Amino acid sequence: MTTNTDNKHAVKSTEETARTVVVTPIADVYSEGSKLVVEAEMPGLSKENIEAHMENQVLSISAQQQKIKAKRGHKWRIKFERKFHLNGHYDVNQIEAKYGDGILKVFIPKKDEETAKKLSIA
Repeated sequence: MTTNTDNKHAVKSTEETARTVVVTPIADVYSEGSKLVVEAEMPGLSKENIEAHMENQVLSISAQQQKIKAKRGHKWRIKFERKFHLNGHYDVNQIEAKYGDGILKVFIPKKDEETAKKLSIA
């Protein structure tokens, strides 16, 4: 139910609104051969609701739980968000991600040191 108080702003009643709780997922970051692996616990989601991207050496993961949980008459949405600032050289074009059993795994290949340091002089 939506009510208009002054024809300029629509105000939603508490029946339609839900509070969003932002959760920072528990995560492990480790090296596995020539890859950096980020594992984040994100239970109760479908992989279609998870977003991951890397920009300027920052890996960002987020997701929103579509189910609304009612507790004491309040509705809640759960949103997962976490950022990882990476040091070093990584091949962002070769990143892979898998989701299963509530765990998101992101595999980020390290660039070959020689390739990362080689400069072309004009």
